[in-house]
Amino acid sequence: MLSDAVQPIWAFALVLGPLIVLHELGHFCVARWCGVRVLRFSIGFGKPIWSRRFGKSETEWVISMIPLGGYVKMYDAKLIAPIEGQEIDLKGDFSSANVWKRIAIILAGPASNFLVAILLLAGILMHGTQQPLAKLRIGSTQSLAYQVGLRSGDKVLEINGEVVSAWDDMLAHLLQAGLNHQDASVKISRANPDRLGSTSVIEIPLHLSQMPVQELGANFLSAWGIDYFRPPAKIINVVAGGVASRAGLLAGDQIVEIDGRAIKDSLELIEIVGASANKNMQFQVRRGDQMLTFTMTPMEVKEKETSHGRIQVEPDSHVETKEVAYGLFDALVKGSAQTWDSSVMTLSMLGKIATGRASLRNISGPISIGNYAAQAAKFGIVSFLGLMALISISLGVMNLLPIPLLDGGHLLYYSLEVFTGKPISERFVEIAQRGGLVVLLCLMMLAFFNDIVYPLPH
Repeated sequence: MLSDAVQPIWAFALVLGPLIVLHELGHFCVARWCGVRVLRFSIGFGKPIWSRRFGKSETEWVISMIPLGGYVKMYDAKLIAPIEGQEIDLKGDFSSANVWKRIAIILAGPASNFLVAILLLAGILMHGTQQPLAKLRIGSTQSLAYQVGLRSGDKVLEINGEVVSAWDDMLAHLLQAGLNHQDASVKISRANPDRLGSTSVIEIPLHLSQMPVQELGANFLSAWGIDYFRPPAKIINVVAGGVASRAGLLAGDQIVEIDGRAIKDSLELIEIVGASANKNMQFQVRRGDQMLTFTMTPMEVKEKETSHGRIQVEPDSHVETKEVAYGLFDALVKGSAQTWDSSVMTLSMLGKIATGRASLRNISGPISIGNYAAQAAKFGIVSFLGLMALISISLGVMNLLPIPLLDGGHLLYYSLEVFTGKPISERFVEIAQRGGLVVLLCLMMLAFFNDIVYPLPH
């Protein structure tokens, strides 16, 4: 559908547009504070389609034709052709400004992105979010998680001495440990089966340092056989006239066994029934104080190129959640910490990509960003702003890379000027800029290639 194709486009613009404007606004504000004249503030590149000057400001505010970025054009006397008999105006000249002022002006762009991320994350933390509990479901006895000692129902309390508030917090701690090639010491609370209501606290090591970086990602817990904990397989709705209805199942029944195999939760019920289309099966069901036996044959349902078994019931599959909210000070501290951790993780991943220790597929482009943003928007404003914060962090980190044409390239020139005591030669800068352009074009082509060849699942 057309709307499905358009959604990633507007979502991309809605996420990236404000972040780019705020990035350039950082350059603009510090430039004016340092006494440097700003000739143009442009949203987008290419031919201007709208421009205006406000008041006595020398700045021309512009909206340009290509909405993929923006720029701030500062007065640079070096670019003005000298006229015989006239002295070049150096008032507000960027290139003749003190080197520390130039560094501050360049740093202001990425710093704005980090500040925006901190404020967005702090706002989300203050608002409060419903997050899944850090309570584990362990897939099978063959899984890595089971082999190291984790069990379904375990609740994670701490990782490497840091208190875990909810599932996302747990995932962030584990990802950070893995990317830093560190093992994780996981402290869990486990119910004692022989003493009703009592629990034991156990510490279990996870050897994440031996895990390949390529396998680290938002879904890496699946590789360990770890998922959200789910309730027992209790039926909350039965489709009238369906397989289960004809067999006699009712809402409120709990499926305990299938063909003698214990069913621990709704997900296991879905998996077993899904793999058993047209197979005659015996279901042990608890109804109040009674244990009943039903015989059913899951009907075959075809989806795309695969088929699944269905008994036409809706099991209780909700995930336990808790509301996590913080006060202003704690939210700002935690938002700053999350921004720092995400920046370090992004930089670490980029380093591993550059050295061949992580796949180039991790480089995403505008299509993937648009799809991520469109999907996040479906889950509400909090999810959308959370993604916006992560992209703002990525923009800040990317712009600090020492690649000519990026802010980091300019910072490299000015840092060399600080150490050598003299500006870098214009010829060197010119050659470096051309090389930087080639690098950026290659990265852009790779990002588009990944977006097209390895699209995100919908």
